[in-house]
Amino acid sequence: MNVPNSTISTILRKLDFDDLHDWAGAKIVNRGKNYVKHVDQLSHTEDNTLVAWVTGNDRYATSVRIGADGDFDEFCTCPYSWGPCKHAVAVILAAAEHLKVKRMIPSLDEGSDLGQTLRGDIEENEWLNGEREENNESGRTPSRTEAQTKLEETLESKSYDELLHLLIELSTRFPKVKQYIVESEQLASGHVDKLVRALRSEIRDRTAEAAWYNHWRGEGSLPDYSHVEDRLRALAEQGYVNAVLQLGEELWIKGNQQIEQSDDEGETAMAISGCLETVIAALPGSSLSPSEQLLW
Repeated sequence: MNVPNSTISTILRKLDFDDLHDWAGAKIVNRGKNYVKHVDQLSHTEDNTLVAWVTGNDRYATSVRIGADGDFDEFCTCPYSWGPCKHAVAVILAAAEHLKVKRMIPSLDEGSDLGQTLRGDIEENEWLNGEREENNESGRTPSRTEAQTKLEETLESKSYDELLHLLIELSTRFPKVKQYIVESEQLASGHVDKLVRALRSEIRDRTAEAAWYNHWRGEGSLPDYSHVEDRLRALAEQGYVNAVLQLGEELWIKGNQQIEQSDDEGETAMAISGCLETVIAALPGSSLSPSEQLLW
């Protein structure tokens, strides 16, 4: 079978941009238009699914299953997880162009790299999720590497004065080390007001950055949320959950605004999502009632 079946053909011929906008949003659709020419090995399966490679920051395996009522169920190996991605939109538009010029869309070769990647990615996700659950149930912690063991032995062999001198030197040469030491002391002493104010300021600065990446030129600007996530987790572990929720609420509002304006492959959304997972994990320890926690 070298052409899509009647369901795919019928739906694609009736499709217009309003339908795509309703599904993915105008911004994602506009970005998807720019990726149509980067759709490769477009093919289809017997269950009304379009599949293809789409080149972005990397090469992504993308599939879009078309329902009989015209709805879409997409999957993509790109990091974007906030709804349909531009690669999925590009696959639909590429298929529509094929039909318009009466070009054949072949059936997917299940043994091809594309077929194996799409099938293997689902199996790998299932395996990883199962292993995470098994590790959590067993309570095992990752074993120390040989390098970590050697470093620990080296530090244990040094005197108090030598360790103090080493920390001072590291703090002088690496500002982030100094920041970590100061913030750790603030957490340990319970004087976290300055830390919370600094973290709120950092969230405002990070969410105000332009988030973009041009994969063709290999250049861009992606905000780094690693310190925000680390400090949110540290605050939660020390019991300052209400402060974590306040910061998380601000990150949610301003972060969504940043994501709406971003032009990357979902890296910014994933970074903010990682921070918010830490906030949600801390929620049960807050002073909110169960019903308020649910609403939050």
